[in-house]
Parts: sequence; C-alpha cells; structure tokens
Amino acid sequence: MFLRVVERRDDGIVVRGAKAHQTGSLSSHEIICLPTRAMRQGDEDYAVAIAVPQDTPGLIHVVGRSSLDTREVDGCDIGNFRYSKYCPTLIFNDVFVPKERVFLCGETEFAVDMVVKFSSFHRQSHGGCKAGKIDCMIGTALTMMEYNGTTKAGHHKQKVIDMIHRAETLYGCCLASSYEGKQQPSGAYFIDTVLANASKIHEGKEMAEATRLMIDVCGGFVADLPSDRDFANSEIGHLLKKYLKGVDTNPVENRIKLYRLAEKLALESADTISDIHGGGSPEAHRVTIFRESNVESKKKAAKRLAGIED
Repeated sequence: MFLRVVERRDDGIVVRGAKAHQTGSLSSHEIICLPTRAMRQGDEDYAVAIAVPQDTPGLIHVVGRSSLDTREVDGCDIGNFRYSKYCPTLIFNDVFVPKERVFLCGETEFAVDMVVKFSSFHRQSHGGCKAGKIDCMIGTALTMMEYNGTTKAGHHKQKVIDMIHRAETLYGCCLASSYEGKQQPSGAYFIDTVLANASKIHEGKEMAEATRLMIDVCGGFVADLPSDRDFANSEIGHLLKKYLKGVDTNPVENRIKLYRLAEKLALESADTISDIHGGGSPEAHRVTIFRESNVESKKKAAKRLAGIED
C-alpha cells in the first residue's frame, strides 16, 4: 500500500501507492514524498524520495471529508473563514518521476534519518502553531465572557488562566527545541528531537483540554447555534435575535459571529486530528523520544547519586 517503485527506467522511475493526510496538497506547486518509516534490507522499492508537480499525470488527489464541510456546500454559516482544512489522500497511479526529481531510490539505510529529520521539524513547528491557536481560543473565551456578561465569574477567569499556561508551556517547549539545536556538517542547524517530540505529545493532550475549557466558558451554542438562514428568515429571524441577546451594549450579530468562530476552533475535524496525529502518531513521538534520549547518562546519574560503582 505504501508508495513504492514499480519500474526503473534510464530516465527515471515509475511509482505506485498512496500517501494519506497530505495537508494542503491542492494548494502546493510540488508534492514532496519521503519514506514513512525506517527501512531494512528487502524494502529497497519502498525507500524512495521524490518531488513531482501536483498536476502530474496519474497523481490523484482525493479530498477528505471535514466535519463542517457541508456548510460550504450549503453556502451558509461560513462567516469570515472557511470551515474545511483539506487533507487529501494522494494516490500515485503509476506516476513517472524523471531522474532529476528522484532523491532516494533503494538506499534503505538513509530512510530512518529522513523520517526523523522531517517529522521532528514538523513536530517542533506545531508548538508555535498550536500555541497560537490556543491564543485565539483564549481571545474567544474572554470576548465571549464580555458578550455573555460573565466577566466577573471567578471560575471563568481560572479556566482562562489554565488555557494561558498551556499555551505558554507548549510554546516554551517549541522554543527550547530550537534553542538546543545543533549545527550539522552542512552548516544548517537541526533542532533537539527529544524536545520537539515532547512538545508534540504535550500538544496532543493539552489542545483537547484547552478546547474543553473554551467551550465551558462560551456555552452550549458552540455546538447548536441556529443557521444563518434561520437568522435571515422573515418570520423567525427577529425572534431568534431577540432571545440570543447577551449584554445589552453588544449587538447580537457580534455574539453570533463569535460563536461561529468558537465552533470552528472546537469542531473542525482536520485540525482536531492534527493536534494528535499531525507529524505522526503519539506512539511515534514516544518511540522517537526514547530512541533519541541519552538514557545511559540518566542511569549513570542515578547510580552516582546512590553511590553505586560499575
């Protein structure tokens, strides 16, 4: 099922297989493919790295469903943002790749290093990305408190504080991964892989908790706000706006817009999945942490403190 070489020619190779969850592939000029895992002897056909234009013959983009994408199809409830974050499955139906666009072909010993280098950068960048998303969620919660008239509710303030410390811890881990990076023989710098993967595991757990706290503060309309078409209905629209009113000084339209934003932040499926599986599964993060950690130095430290001599 994995992307693999099915034919070798003098001028290039032909590949077949699939790549799942290719975020933004429809918007990219080039599709860059790397091995998905470590390879061993016998896996030579799967040890392949290539780059091809996204409209290459035989390359099929199958757009995945999003939990809220029917809103776009219906043309309502969209507001100032799109609901769907497209992460297609790419099917390589015997795609020809010219020789100059092949970077790895059969060299299984380099597959694991390519996986670690790519995935660690991906996992490190998530720390900045998702800390920023939590900041947006914090802003949504605080503004909704103003619109709902709950700014003096002490338990709401505590929940916002819990969101802030999660965002800052995640961001700090991301920054530390960069700060602790080391220069490579090429002159480029490579991040600290342990901190990058620790950041990603932290994200997978804490994004869910930050989302829960935002929904807790905002209220039930995050999930079941009436449609824009209901608000525009000549018979019931004015009644909905009357009964959805929050604080008197704030237009009800602003409260509706903010609930739409909260809904997007909490329920958009592709982004929710990326919090956990983006850049690899949580188990892949754990495996990398253990493999990349200097566990022997930790054992030596424990023995030294205990007075044990090897």
